[in-house]
Amino acid sequence: LIKERAVALCSIVAPVSSLAASVQNITMGVPAGPKLDFVGASETIITVSFNPLNSHDQYVLQWKEYHQKWETDGQSKKMNSTEMTKTGNGKIQTNIQGLNPGATYTVRLRVLAEESSSEAGKASPELIIDTEAVSCTPKPSCIIL
Repeated sequence: LIKERAVALCSIVAPVSSLAASVQNITMGVPAGPKLDFVGASETIITVSFNPLNSHDQYVLQWKEYHQKWETDGQSKKMNSTEMTKTGNGKIQTNIQGLNPGATYTVRLRVLAEESSSEAGKASPELIIDTEAVSCTPKPSCIIL
């Protein structure tokens, strides 16, 4: 009789502890980054925007050239949505500067945990964006006749 009760108790306790761990991960976890929207690109600048989350203010925008690896070549900038100007539709718009002309970049956004500057949630879907190539043709406003 004691052996049967011990087996029954173990089978009841195990799922409860698993559930508790799952609830802790949901409440303590950092959400995935919001979807990035492409705004524009020039020879050396890419502009993107996103809808900030109500639950988090800290974000990290990450980029790399398409063929590079995130772990070794990825670059980033941290942003606080409360310190940034929002567009008319409530989105945050930001630039990535100092890029190579005519290159293809991969861009993504991650949410940072409020109490940590290094713990981040899952990355947003990646955008693949080409910067413009340098033009060798003079612009009409620069031609002297």
